[in-house]
Amino acid sequence: MNKIIFPLKQTMQGAAVADLHSALKLLLDRGILLRNDTATRSVLSVELQREATGQAYGSVTVKAVSIFQEEQKLKVTGDVDEPTANAMNRLLDELASAELPEFVVRGTVSFSDSSPAVGITVLAFDRDLRKEQELGKAATGRKGDYEIPYSARQFLKAERGRADLVVRALAADGSAMVASPVMFNAPAEAEIDLTIPADAQKPMSLFERIARDLAPVLG
Repeated sequence: MNKIIFPLKQTMQGAAVADLHSALKLLLDRGILLRNDTATRSVLSVELQREATGQAYGSVTVKAVSIFQEEQKLKVTGDVDEPTANAMNRLLDELASAELPEFVVRGTVSFSDSSPAVGITVLAFDRDLRKEQELGKAATGRKGDYEIPYSARQFLKAERGRADLVVRALAADGSAMVASPVMFNAPAEAEIDLTIPADAQKPMSLFERIARDLAPVLG
């Protein structure tokens, strides 16, 4: 939803007034405006929808804005001034944040011999045209499994609502041993498995091989 701008006054028309109508309608429908008066809230919502068809700042809009100002303990004028716009935008941001979906990418990391890569750091990124944004990281479990939750808040400013996911497995020095292809518009639950190529692996000592093989058995 677009930000509410100011000043907005009675008799004005246009897209900015339409944004105000949408915001007021949302606040009414969610019970934020006129919380304890269901009947008046329903009537005002219907009346506001009718007035919104012409994108006009009419008497119903004045009434709804006045109620909002009174409930927010602002100066009641019926016009949208800076404090009114700021208060309304804050509530709209809170509503949007509460509704943002949560995402997760999970999978397994294995070595070239198909054995699980235990204790490997895995990073998930959102890749844009010019940069990458880290979404989260995790260490692989005893089966080489990992799971990285992330939020739409982390990428919504640059995206359409879905991340373009890249997952990397890192060596102990922080260098990337393997990276996944980009998963464009990743679903809410994405699965990306990684296989570390042989030439990216540091030769394991006998002790490390024994520890690796015993880890799944010992838990």
